[in-house]
Amino acid sequence: MERIIYLDNAATTFPKPSEVISEVTSTLRSGCGNPGRSSHRLSLAAANTVYKCRSRIVSLFGGKEDNVVFTVNATGALNLAIKTTLRKGDHVLISDIEHNSVLRPVHSLKEKGLISYDIYTAFEDPDRQISELKKKIKPNTAMICACHHSNICNLTLPIKEIGAFCRKSGIIFLVDASQSAGILPINTENFYIDLLCAPGHKGLYGPPGAGFVIFGERFDEQLTDTFCEGGNGVRSLSPLMPDFLPDRLEAGTLPLIPISGLSKGIDFINKFSPGTIFEKEKRLCTLMRDRLAGSNKIRFYDQKAGSILLFSVSGLVSEKVAAYLDEQGICVRAGFHCSPLAHRKLGTPENDGAVRVSFGAFNTERDVNDFCFYMERFIKKI
Repeated sequence: MERIIYLDNAATTFPKPSEVISEVTSTLRSGCGNPGRSSHRLSLAAANTVYKCRSRIVSLFGGKEDNVVFTVNATGALNLAIKTTLRKGDHVLISDIEHNSVLRPVHSLKEKGLISYDIYTAFEDPDRQISELKKKIKPNTAMICACHHSNICNLTLPIKEIGAFCRKSGIIFLVDASQSAGILPINTENFYIDLLCAPGHKGLYGPPGAGFVIFGERFDEQLTDTFCEGGNGVRSLSPLMPDFLPDRLEAGTLPLIPISGLSKGIDFINKFSPGTIFEKEKRLCTLMRDRLAGSNKIRFYDQKAGSILLFSVSGLVSEKVAAYLDEQGICVRAGFHCSPLAHRKLGTPENDGAVRVSFGAFNTERDVNDFCFYMERFIKKI
């Protein structure tokens, strides 16, 4: 069997831990009832599976089990969080490294004449970041969105300090933890996060199909709008959705199988001491960059060590580089990575983007060595 070198972990981590695969298989075979719909054993087993996952999420990120709302991915989580909490006339601030999963829903609300928004410059230094926010804030600023860690470079926002600023200012603080959940420390209470959004299939090592929002305590009393209406087994005779979380925002059958796998994904990362996986990713990233740094045909867009290496090859479009690597069994991603704001910030080619290498828990030095071998051979042919 051909050896695959998987370096697209910022899109979704692969391979999945064996315990995740086993749990998904077990749930499909013996526990795949519909949670919250019936009182028979399979339905109760499914409900218990969902509750266990809520509990594991809260143990990792803080908050309350009832305030964990499941979605199908981080995009769904961000759309739900943004569209259920903003009101007409609100002003929003988003960073210049936000993913389209934040930019597009916010822009859509603006196009409909419901809100306004501005883009602030992202800084790692807390003082510079807070100073920047103070310049952008308006009397009607209702929400500040922060991408905790970029999906194309190793810039990390100081979310604890931003959260403290938002709390003092009475502003909702939304954090997109798509690239940081499971890798960087996050605590919704200590970091004053009102809305934490994350997928299960990236740094939490679950299967695709589950994401979540953790709603902060302010939403215990401040009722959110509904996002999707339908059945959930609660107050079925009422034409209205329940007025409490999570049931108010969870309509229809939950993605039980991905949720069951997510529980075991969280167990997997909890086996490591905090930061261990990220330190490994940084070490591999540094090895790769140092190995390729001697070539004058490769341009790197970020010199900081982290889980991501973004580069372009002189005279070649990024898709051609990625296609060549795929022929060698190496999986990377080229283009704009659904993050046009961040690409603009980094100055990648306007009509091309760049090649992204992103590391995960299962990558090795052998992966780095093989990648560099093929890249060096490729560059010699140019």
